[in-house]
Parts: sequence; C-alpha cells; structure tokens
Amino acid sequence: MEKILGQVRPAADTDTTLYTVPAGNKAQGDIFVITTDGGGTVSIALVPSGELLSDKHWIAYSEPASELNGISRVCLGSGDSVVVHASTDTISVTLCGLEMS
Repeated sequence: MEKILGQVRPAADTDTTLYTVPAGNKAQGDIFVITTDGGGTVSIALVPSGELLSDKHWIAYSEPASELNGISRVCLGSGDSVVVHASTDTISVTLCGLEMS
C-alpha cells in the first residue's frame, strides 16, 4: 500500500533530508514539489547509503519550484536518502510510495 514516506518544508538554503530508507528495506516512490508563493528554486538529490552528499547526487538542480511539479519512479535501496535544498522557505516536498522489506 502506498503511503507518505516523507514531507519537508526546508529552511532557505539548507540541505534537508526528506527520507532515508530503513535498514533492510527498499523503497520506490514519486516526489512532489509545491511552492506557496510561486517563487524560488529547488534541488533534489539521491544519496546512496554510506556516502556524503556531493555534486554527483543531484537529479534536479536549482529548478524553478513552480515548474518542477515532481519526479516519478525514484528507486532507493537500504540506507539511501533523498535530500532537498530550496532557495526559500515557501517550498514543500513530499515523497509518496512503497517501502518493501
């Protein structure tokens, strides 16, 4: 059954973890981006377990939040994380999907 795996409204210019897959599990889902004032940019990274966030992990970088409605079919392994960075504090990001053991 699909569910909300994570939701964040990050502080401006701060890398924020949206979700980390629990040990022994994997997850698949869709990322949704909402901006309450129509402005700002958003970046989204997929960080493999055991790695620190770096440039190679960004799957969307400084995209206008009003244009990046979402990213479909994100697949994550045990310990992998989704990290979000927003230019303003008016952007919310949600990950909905399945968590499997």
